[in-house]
Order: sequence, then structure tokens, then C-alpha cells
Amino acid sequence: MRATHRWLDLGAHVTYSRATFDDTGLLVPYVPPLVARLDASTLIPLPLSVRGNRVTLSSGTGWSFVAARPLPLSERAEPILTGDAQLSLRWTHVELGLVCTNILDARYAWAQYNFVSDFRSQEFP
Repeated sequence: MRATHRWLDLGAHVTYSRATFDDTGLLVPYVPPLVARLDASTLIPLPLSVRGNRVTLSSGTGWSFVAARPLPLSERAEPILTGDAQLSLRWTHVELGLVCTNILDARYAWAQYNFVSDFRSQEFP
């Protein structure tokens, strides 16, 4: 879904799934049931011009959410929430900006595995 105004642009995307095995009905490992993304950006011409060219300000933010993913052995991974932001000034073909990723400093593992381990407790595991 997307909504726009003359200086504002919003975008939202949501994916829902319920992946199960046909024979057991158990959830398929590593497939998140919900993934969502929200983005917002602005582009504002400032009342400032340099050599006859107007300076514009742009800013934006984006937020991603991944619900707790099923893991093998009926375990679940932690949900993930991350946010990004940017701010920039543009004059003709020159742009100066700042981009910040993971502004909440969220600690997460994109690859999270769960399995039975045997560290040589027996001659033949």
C-alpha cells in the first residue's frame, strides 16, 4: 500500500504466511509468519537558493519487523524490529546526507539454528 502527498510519501508492506508440513501439520522451520515494512519520506524545497538553484531537504525513515520464526524441535527465534533513518540537503547535482541504519541498535541473528548436538559424549554419537 502506498500513499503520497506533494511532500510526503508513505509505503507499507505486509506478508503473512502459515507454512506447515502436509504429513504432520508442524510449522516449516525458518519461515516467519509475519514480515512487515513501513517507510516514510519527505522532500521539501527550502526557502533558500544558491546561484539561482533552490536547496531541498529530504528525510526518511523505515521500519522492518519479522515475527518470531519457528525453529526445529518446536523452538522459536526471537522477533526482529529494526529502524533506519536518513536526512540530506540537495543543491543541483550535489547532495550531502546522513544515513543511519539500525537506529535502535537491535541485536538479532538473521540466521538462527537449533539442532541436537553431541560433543563426543559417546564413541559413536
